[in-house]
Amino acid sequence: MKKEKKPAGRIERHPMILTVPEMIFTFLSIPFCIMSAYGLASGSSDEFVKVLQLAFLMIGLMRLFRALGNRYRKPAPALKGLDLAAACIMILCVIPLQLRNQFPQAHEWACKLFVVIVLAGRILSVVQTPKRANILQNIVLAGFVIFMTINLWNKDTCFLGEGSTLTLAAYLSLVNIMSFAFSHIRLDLLQNIVRRTYAAEILFGLLMLILSSSWVLTFMEEGIASYKDALWYCFALVTTIGFGDITAVTDLGRTMSVVLGIYGIIVVALITSIIVNFYGEIKKTRPGDEAGAENTDPE
Repeated sequence: MKKEKKPAGRIERHPMILTVPEMIFTFLSIPFCIMSAYGLASGSSDEFVKVLQLAFLMIGLMRLFRALGNRYRKPAPALKGLDLAAACIMILCVIPLQLRNQFPQAHEWACKLFVVIVLAGRILSVVQTPKRANILQNIVLAGFVIFMTINLWNKDTCFLGEGSTLTLAAYLSLVNIMSFAFSHIRLDLLQNIVRRTYAAEILFGLLMLILSSSWVLTFMEEGIASYKDALWYCFALVTTIGFGDITAVTDLGRTMSVVLGIYGIIVVALITSIIVNFYGEIKKTRPGDEAGAENTDPE
């Protein structure tokens, strides 16, 4: 099989040059959004506005580098234009936030603009990729956005709307990081491996065992004061981390801990085998590997 030659003098732009700063600003926006929501809940207006400026600045720079890097599944000039517009709006929102004495409601309008941008992005995403899963996902997200919009425009519930907006911003930043990290994952191959190994059934059984064991440990163990502490103990046990901050002392608690620990070892081995099989299947289906196999033919 002959490989096509690239035109002479053609320079390809490496997408990582712009993707790396995009991911950096995306990562930084998450703690700033969470800190802004915490400052809003604690009633510290000065601290809230200062961190909010950094949060919107990080979001704006993230959208700017994503638009410049052209990191879309297919040509999408509308999405690129929206990212550029969102970047300009988010960065410009820092100015009225800095002059909050002259613009006391600047943070409210900044959150409102962010909600409008997110809603426009969801609509463009459905138009660009009219698949059932994408439509359902965007409908759920759009419903949450509409709920925030109603709260933002209501003076009595504006506080709730701003907190929800910042939480949504942190969530979308996390989704952006995950979409980049797993952008080249072949979901069809992964689903096939999960189906062949019965991984879904085993993981569901682990989830049910954790939830039920946590409920029992809450009543049986004096050192476990609440259900969330029991969940934390079971998580540390199943993942074989074992922090040691919570321990089981009763016979029933120790027995359940042994069962959970053995189940956790099995699940870790299962996940390892899925990863190995997944990359093995990818290697088999690579066009480059097939070409290499054809080149080794004696004829």
